[in-house]
Amino acid sequence: MPRTDIRTFDVVIVGAGIGGLVCGCYLAKAGKKVLIVEQHHIPGGYCTTFRRRQFQFDAAANTLGGVERGVLSAIIKELRLDELVRFTRFDPSDIVVTNDYTISFWNDNQRTREEVQRVFPDESKNLDNFLDIFLNPVASLLSSFRYMTFQDVLDRFFNSSRLKRILATPLSGFTGLAPSQLSAIVGHTVYSQQVLDGGYYPIGGMQAFSDALANRFRTFGGDLRLQTRAINFEVQRGKITGVILKGDERISAGCVVSDCDANSTFIDLIGKEHCGSEMLSHLSRMTPSVSMFIAYLGVNGSIGKLLASGANIWKFANNDLESVFREPMNETLDVRNYMVHGSADNKTITALTPALFKEKQFWSEHKSAILDDFIRQLEEDLIPGLSADLLFKDAATPATLWRYTGNQKGSAYGWAPTTSQYAIMQFRKPPFIDNLYLAGHWATYGAGIAGVSYLGRDTARQILRKTRIN
Repeated sequence: MPRTDIRTFDVVIVGAGIGGLVCGCYLAKAGKKVLIVEQHHIPGGYCTTFRRRQFQFDAAANTLGGVERGVLSAIIKELRLDELVRFTRFDPSDIVVTNDYTISFWNDNQRTREEVQRVFPDESKNLDNFLDIFLNPVASLLSSFRYMTFQDVLDRFFNSSRLKRILATPLSGFTGLAPSQLSAIVGHTVYSQQVLDGGYYPIGGMQAFSDALANRFRTFGGDLRLQTRAINFEVQRGKITGVILKGDERISAGCVVSDCDANSTFIDLIGKEHCGSEMLSHLSRMTPSVSMFIAYLGVNGSIGKLLASGANIWKFANNDLESVFREPMNETLDVRNYMVHGSADNKTITALTPALFKEKQFWSEHKSAILDDFIRQLEEDLIPGLSADLLFKDAATPATLWRYTGNQKGSAYGWAPTTSQYAIMQFRKPPFIDNLYLAGHWATYGAGIAGVSYLGRDTARQILRKTRIN
């Protein structure tokens, strides 16, 4: 049966993650005819919420950053999202627990500063100078970060290895990398917006934020089709002209934005024959970020004072962050290294630990035992009596994350944001094919929800500039 055009759009966006939704909102707001297709039955990617029995869980992301003074602040105002979703803020937003100290990151950065300085008085002036580069950034200094790691930045300011580890712990958790591997530019952005301006929570769950974007997109005239899978991009003479959907439906497109996995974009949707040997070689050298094993626990009773704060609580048994994030790549899952978060209603607990991708069969055989080990570790460290209070338990594995999002190897953050994998133009606006843009965490220009939100808005601006010129 021959393919027929049933509709034509100015822009087709593949993937309704946050980057795709933000991009679609700005394009539709500007009057463009936009279609977003998403394989899942709900929008949001990792920013989604689900229910099991009487319990509600956030699937992966559990807080937002930059809502007050970062990129999300501007996007919320420009898209009038505050009319559709309200936020609360956990205070503290993050707590780092070590064998020696418990340090909180408060909404009031001065309070954080004073708490750290009481524990590390010899580093007081260094801490002032360190925080100043995030709270009052200078362009010339940031430009010097281009080829530095975040460890280089820490070493520039501090002497104490313990303090360096405490300050880097939330950042490593939010990016999936040890500071010695993390791009200083990416680290600066995430630290500014997720650590020092973090802890924001959409009332109703993380899905409320994704739904607000989806609803605003539709209000602007956009077309969002869920449970719809893109099969191929139609390529003619080095230019993308349309998208083929499952069922052999053809959609004509002036341009296409991919908000999905990079390998899927280039190999499955575009096709190797259109990518060229240089791009395929580049793809083969890229390293995806670490995945996660995520425990979802429903409880009957108190979740404890520490968890009741709503903060992300980081506890890594290893003193060396290098080993925490290197070991999952070497096939070791250590449930002593984790982040745990109590829900706003005190009824659920979510805990995650770095994990290596394994096939479904491995997790079918081992998931239950790993989950039980994880629960015992949480009970021993932070939540006495947890086992007795459990009413529900389940877990997502790297295979689960891959199944629901299509992210290769269940990657939690797209490409690992190392110095060598930052700001690669081929993954932002591929030069070998026209009319294609990437807007998610595989585009190498940002990490986390704030990062992909920035990419979504910037991609829309690029498209609008191009159409004005043409």
